Amino acid sequence: MRDWGSVSIRCHQRTNSVFRGTSSLCLPRRERFADTGTVLRTVVLFMPVFTRHTHVRASLDSVWEFHSSIDGLVALTPGVANLRIERVVDADGRPADRDQLVPGTRVEASVRPFGVGPRHAWTSVIVERTEEPGARVFVDEMQDGPFPHWRHTHAFYADGPETLLRDRIEYELPATFGPLSRFGALGFEPVFRYRHRQTKEILE
Repeated sequence: MRDWGSVSIRCHQRTNSVFRGTSSLCLPRRERFADTGTVLRTVVLFMPVFTRHTHVRASLDSVWEFHSSIDGLVALTPGVANLRIERVVDADGRPADRDQLVPGTRVEASVRPFGVGPRHAWTSVIVERTEEPGARVFVDEMQDGPFPHWRHTHAFYADGPETLLRDRIEYELPATFGPLSRFGALGFEPVFRYRHRQTKEILE
């Protein structure tokens, strides 16, 4: 079975022998800070990036339709997250189509990882959606939640009768160490391995 994963949590390169993937370097992110009243200096920060990909023995259309819906989101979230969808609205705050996540769709959810502590808000907005021959992509960004930065690119590519599924997360861990920061530092690989295996079990 072709199933590869890669992860980068530190700013270095290493080989993941279990999933036969190689982690990528953290992305450089440039930000400008005021140094004095008249001088600006540029500081290069590094944004951690997690990626994972796998092949699914199902058509591009079926994988795309499944992943780009609220039902797909619920089915692909591990039970330990205790996900609850609160509201799905469009850019104007009106109820949105739960079967097709389009730009401007706001998904207001909450999670309680491992059943520990209070529920945490997790609100994401769909910022991009592209459909081209042989390729589909949508991107969500966190607007309210535990991570200072979260940008998730969901990409799907036709590979003959199969589909290459690729997840890419640019993220920044919360400063306060708690259940969600432990999830971020340690839990991306098992969570996305679960998502990909669920996709295969449901669609193949």
